[in-house]
Amino acid sequence: MQKLIRTLLLAAAVGTTLGTASCSSKNDDPQAQVQTAVLSGQVTPAVAVTAVTATGASGGTTTATLTSTGSYSFAAMKVGTYTLTYTPAAGYAAPAPATVALAAGGTTAPAITVVLAAASATYTVDGTPMTAAYIFSQGTAGTNNRMLTFTANPGAAPPTVTIFLDTFLPTVGTRTLTANGSGNNGRYMGLDYMLYLSDLTPASGAALSGTFTITSVSTSPRVFSGTFSFVGYTGSPTPTAPISRTITNGVFTNVTY
Repeated sequence: MQKLIRTLLLAAAVGTTLGTASCSSKNDDPQAQVQTAVLSGQVTPAVAVTAVTATGASGGTTTATLTSTGSYSFAAMKVGTYTLTYTPAAGYAAPAPATVALAAGGTTAPAITVVLAAASATYTVDGTPMTAAYIFSQGTAGTNNRMLTFTANPGAAPPTVTIFLDTFLPTVGTRTLTANGSGNNGRYMGLDYMLYLSDLTPASGAALSGTFTITSVSTSPRVFSGTFSFVGYTGSPTPTAPISRTITNGVFTNVTY
């Protein structure tokens, strides 16, 4: 009898140990402890960003698209810290990344306001690279013309490239910059204040050349980008000034209209 009692007690002790081990194993299971929540946010204006990417501490990424009102959300995200990065739409500057701690009850990321990308323009003059520090775009609806000015100094001071177009609203396409008059021609003024025109036939009778290409136009924001090149001639050559200037590799981006 005593042997039977000892056997039963031993079996009960083993069962208790196994049960405790089983519970402990379940509580230590990483899958059983994972908490998820919703991470959401808002972008203004809604069209400024095409996607938001959340990167976790382990390096995994998840991407969300925006609604028509600029809101976005990541559902069932593991609680933890995420870095949010934003893919800007054409014409907008990329917002700075944001670090967000996702709590168990869900978290709303700080609202993001996106600004327009800065306009830029570069070109070469007789092989010398130039960068425009000031860019002006002016349109005249009554005459259906537009003038673009790329200058290194404010007030259109030289060195300056000026492009005259026969359009008020830009459209994608290429124009020849050799039209006499106010439409479709280019001008360059150097530090010597000599003016070189793409539509002025030189005394040598050399053929005129020049093109202006609009590669993209955005209506929201109202900006356009493109390329240009031309050879400008002066009508008043001097012993110290060349009779022509060659403008090449002209590139402009995000110019307003």
